[in-house]
Amino acid sequence: MKSSPLSTNERSLPQISQKPHRPRRRDLAVILGLLIAGTGLSLTYSLSRPRIAHLCPVSSTETFPLTGEVKGKESEIAAIVSGQVEKIEVYPGNQVDQGQIVLQLSSEELQSQLKDIQTQLAAAEDYQQQVEAEREAIRERLWAAYLKLHPEESELDQQVRNADQDIIAVERQLATARTELQRAKGEVTTPDPADRLPRRFSQGTPSQQQRIHQLEAQVRGLEHELRLARGAWVRAVSTGLSPYIHSPELDALRQQWVQVLDKLSNAKETIFQLRMQQQVLESRLDRLTVASPIDGIITKRLVEPGDAVGVGEPLLSIAAIETLYLEAHLPPEALDIAQSNQQARVFLNTAPSQSFDVQILSLDRPADTPDQSNNISNNGSDAASSIVIHLGINDPDWTIAPGTAVEGEIVFLDTSVENSIEN
Repeated sequence: MKSSPLSTNERSLPQISQKPHRPRRRDLAVILGLLIAGTGLSLTYSLSRPRIAHLCPVSSTETFPLTGEVKGKESEIAAIVSGQVEKIEVYPGNQVDQGQIVLQLSSEELQSQLKDIQTQLAAAEDYQQQVEAEREAIRERLWAAYLKLHPEESELDQQVRNADQDIIAVERQLATARTELQRAKGEVTTPDPADRLPRRFSQGTPSQQQRIHQLEAQVRGLEHELRLARGAWVRAVSTGLSPYIHSPELDALRQQWVQVLDKLSNAKETIFQLRMQQQVLESRLDRLTVASPIDGIITKRLVEPGDAVGVGEPLLSIAAIETLYLEAHLPPEALDIAQSNQQARVFLNTAPSQSFDVQILSLDRPADTPDQSNNISNNGSDAASSIVIHLGINDPDWTIAPGTAVEGEIVFLDTSVENSIEN
């Protein structure tokens, strides 16, 4: 019997089941295991790789035009001494460090005065030496006149000289002993109220204490020797100058002795006054060099080279770096984005090749005035509806002085955490 075509085709074509395919349980377990392993590796790598914080614009639409003015607390650098301005090292906008030289006053007049004082001082010192030589000559003559009356005391003059030498020697020994005593006391630990050790340990070892006692006894002995030496000198001198021994020659020499002592006292006083004047002039010369008292930006030059200035006269105006801020006017739509303490970056026309980092200190909302449209039409700008923000300057390269009007753009920044994939 011949088969029909339909039955032949049915045998040649594969039989397709009408039931949906269901994976077996073993396949499901394998797939699930692979998914879990992949998720674990991804999570482990994600946690292990670094998270880097980038200061970047929130979006490209957050750049706004700004106009404003740099402000800050200004102070003046004044002249400490009078003089003539010789040279100014800075200009407005220059950033200076504390102690940096900014101005120099002329020193010609003071140098001339100092030279005169030094000449007078040298002459006064020469005069003092002459008077001292005159005093010694009168003393020699005085002793000679005294010995004419009392030849039995021929050794009295030598006694005075010996007493002088004894005083000098004892004073040197005493100074050395006092220095050693202070050094020995410094080596001993100062007692500490919180120290629980016995006091004998906090006051030094027995050998240290013995050394201190020896030096103290030596100092007391030398002080006694010094008193004796000075007493011997006084007795020797007073014997020769005793007013109870008279002769025409002695009386004349005693008068000369008193006069030469007065001259010597006046010479010493003159030298003292001249040295004081010298110190004053040298101090004034040091103050002719004017340095900046703070880190800041020069805002004004109040004098120019050749100007004569007096004590206390302002020379330069300076603004402290930490007091500078930018008072900026922005369009009102910036109010929706700007926030207090937010970081921002400004681009100013006064410094086209630079950008400066700033921080929003405060924001003022625009004034809601009824004639706002009139103001805009009259002024040709939206200044009446702008917001005012105070921007703290955090950039060390800032060189724009207070009082400078600026224009430019501002872009608000935000700290966002971005993941970086290491190669």
